[in-house]
Amino acid sequence: MSNKAETQQSAQLAVDYSLQHRSVNGGFGRRAMSACPDIVTTTFFTFQLRSAKVAGLSIPPEAFVQLLHFFEQLQDEESHSFRGWMDGSASPLASFMGCLSCRLLGLQSEALEPYVATPDVLLNYIGTLVLFQQGGDGWKAGNEQRRRGWEFCRKEGADAGSWDPCGMRSGMGRVGISALMALSLSVYHRGGYPLKP
Repeated sequence: MSNKAETQQSAQLAVDYSLQHRSVNGGFGRRAMSACPDIVTTTFFTFQLRSAKVAGLSIPPEAFVQLLHFFEQLQDEESHSFRGWMDGSASPLASFMGCLSCRLLGLQSEALEPYVATPDVLLNYIGTLVLFQQGGDGWKAGNEQRRRGWEFCRKEGADAGSWDPCGMRSGMGRVGISALMALSLSVYHRGGYPLKP
């Protein structure tokens, strides 16, 4: 985004590397050219490719077409939910990841019910991004809940400004948990850029 030639060159190399290692069906897995791509990994690569496109880097149009096809294969249109991988079952995290990716790729996602914050900080972060994009009552209700997350931030001592590792993602440690909490709380300040189509 800085529009510096040396930065853009490195970013383009990273994008090219990513595109060379996606799976045959257009998704991404935890290993290069994975035979079992998953929705979480693919969503983070979708972030990368969308940001790269906004920054003016070269992304072949078919990459986005293949990503859309991958997400379509994981979607259950009747329940407006997504599976985590081809043979997996629907889950809240997979559904929020799928909705967010569809928004990143320029599609409108179905209206979501107001989402209740959970101990899963990754789900809360992705849910915040999705609801911000959707707006309306779901965003208002969810945002109020998420802003209360500041109450649990350490206020004193060596850990001031961080959150204790707890809940489903406690293995991420203090830094990982604090990073996701900070990202969740900053969604409305950042305006969702570069997520809005």
